[in-house]
Amino acid sequence: MERVSSLVMAGALALSLAQGARAEDAPAAVPAKAPERVTEPCGEGGPELTPVERAEKERQKHSARLTKLDQLEQVGKDSANQALLASVARMRDKENARHERVLARLESMQVQRDQKLEQRQERREEKAERRKDRREARAEKRAKGKAANDQAAPASP
Repeated sequence: MERVSSLVMAGALALSLAQGARAEDAPAAVPAKAPERVTEPCGEGGPELTPVERAEKERQKHSARLTKLDQLEQVGKDSANQALLASVARMRDKENARHERVLARLESMQVQRDQKLEQRQERREEKAERRKDRREARAEKRAKGKAANDQAAPASP
């Protein structure tokens, strides 16, 4: 934000100098800072976003694009520009197709995520069953050994 304001200030200074104003009249320049990083490493809807957040972000994007297309359509109707209306109709079809593809991709990602969770749960259950079987086998082995020791040891008077 500060970088943007410093760029605006620099632009205002350049504009005022170009218009013949004195440099003393221009606002003081603000030292520029490094811009803050936005962490979305995978582009649109990076891994930090939950599937619900990704879907919401896509809905907002789709809505914004349709709003722009509606505005263009209104301009075309007001000016009776048939070429613009045809172009807007094509763009609307493309946007709707894009939106459907993205939603389908997000849904397939959710299905894959659900399948992975189910597989993970199944592996955990299998692992727990194996642990239970090993515990039971050890208990049986101890019981057999104890019984064998009891038979081998003579009863003391």
